[in-house]
Amino acid sequence: MFLHKNEKEGNRRIRENVRRIRLDKSVTQEDLALRIGKSQKNFSDIERGRTELSACDLMEIAAKLDTPIRYFLPVNVPEGEISEEEWEVLSDYRRMWRVENQSLARTLLKEIADHETEEDLAKQKREMQAESAKKKMLGKSKK
Repeated sequence: MFLHKNEKEGNRRIRENVRRIRLDKSVTQEDLALRIGKSQKNFSDIERGRTELSACDLMEIAAKLDTPIRYFLPVNVPEGEISEEEWEVLSDYRRMWRVENQSLARTLLKEIADHETEEDLAKQKREMQAESAKKKMLGKSKK
């Protein structure tokens, strides 16, 4: 995954991520603004792109929201490599990825992945068996 090459787009995505993470944690603009020493209006201007978001402010926001700074950074994934549903899963995973939840998050994700894999393999096996049976039937009908 690569950072956005377009600076304006990258900054917009960072602001969107700040807003999304803030809302995910049920923190108001006013509360977060107070935590980082800004007025609510100034913080609103930052989220809306009217005021530049400095690296120092972003680090402070990340700390006050107890979220690793990398979660705020935009990534550019080539089109088609990740679906909207996958972005939602990633967002949900990031929300539950806190120090106290890391072990549980890993365990749940692994169980889900393993379950899906078993179901997928069983489905593929059934499809292969059905295809094989069709070929046998076609072979018999030609004789």
